[in-house]
Amino acid sequence: MVDASAFLQRVRGALGTAQRRGDAATRRMDELRVEVEAMRQRAAAQGQDLWQRFAMEIEAVGGQGHRAADAAGAAAIIAGVAERRGGKKIVFGSLP
Repeated sequence: MVDASAFLQRVRGALGTAQRRGDAATRRMDELRVEVEAMRQRAAAQGQDLWQRFAMEIEAVGGQGHRAADAAGAAAIIAGVAERRGGKKIVFGSLP
C-alpha cells in the first residue's frame, strides 16, 4: 500500500515541476510577444518606405497614388477617381 505522505510528496513535487515549466513557458511567451511587436513595427516601417517609393515612381510617369486604410476606403477612392474622370467601368486584377 502507498503511504499517503509519500503520495502527497510526489504530487507536490509534480506540481512544483509543472509550475517551473509554466514559468518558463510564460517567459517564452513574453519574449515572443516582444519579438512579434518588433517584427510588426519593422513591417510597418518597410510598408511606409515601399509606399513612398511607389508614389514617387508613379508620379514620375504622370500618375497619382492613393493610399487607403482598408477595403472600404479603397473602394471610396476608386469610385471617386472614376466619377471625377467620367468612368463607367472599373477593371482590376490581382497577382497570386
